[in-house]
Amino acid sequence: MNLELPLVRVAERNGYRASLIAYQRARRLLMANEDQVANQVRSELRNLRLLAQQYRIQKQAVEVAYLVLENALETFKSPPQPGQSTDAAGAASLTNQLLGAYQGLPAQQKLLLATYIAYQVARQQLFLDLEMMPLDYRGVWIDEYPLQESQVTNVQSRLDPR
Repeated sequence: MNLELPLVRVAERNGYRASLIAYQRARRLLMANEDQVANQVRSELRNLRLLAQQYRIQKQAVEVAYLVLENALETFKSPPQPGQSTDAAGAASLTNQLLGAYQGLPAQQKLLLATYIAYQVARQQLFLDLEMMPLDYRGVWIDEYPLQESQVTNVQSRLDPR
């Protein structure tokens, strides 16, 4: 036998429904935050891969700049072809070629260094965000081995369970 008035049961029902709605809101907010964190880590991984690829490209560009410089130096030092007159325009052209090669090399080296620094910063940020950054007693990062592609794939597979 239930002796409570129906008004009391309606208030209980409304309170229960309000708590269910609050629970669902909190659950959706948690899922949105989890998705945001996973998306941020995926973005950092993509950025890290992009910087690694750019670093490899810049290393090749520096090698090419050295080859261009060597070629320009050899061309500048080589004697003129037999039967060919040496004019001022040709000498100026060779001089400009050599100066351009000397100016291009430090520019490529500067880009290589900037790309390497950006790669290391992105790598440290990823390790910090994933809480995989071991520190020694002084608080300095112990980087025993660089981030391997298998680790990147492993992290990505944990984030994307498809």
